[in-house]
Amino acid sequence: MASTKPGAWILDPFAGSSTTGIAANLLGRRFLGIEKEEEFAAMSKARSIEIERIETYGTFRRKIPDIVKAENIQMDCFACQDSLPIEELPF
Repeated sequence: MASTKPGAWILDPFAGSSTTGIAANLLGRRFLGIEKEEEFAAMSKARSIEIERIETYGTFRRKIPDIVKAENIQMDCFACQDSLPIEELPF
């Protein structure tokens, strides 16, 4: 969250079981992991498939305090707090 913006690419040349990839996915980043050990590559793939389930995705996101904190203080970009008379709208 401190080093990249949503949609950015994260490269992990020693991906292991892809913990970095899971975090990247939960934060809306794209991930490219490189791993030569087949055991870890298989584990990484299984974790990636697991996080595609919306229930798992939501559960994991709620377990990361910084995400929860950011979502709790984020203002709704589409909510207008100003009172606008309907007759003044241009449409």
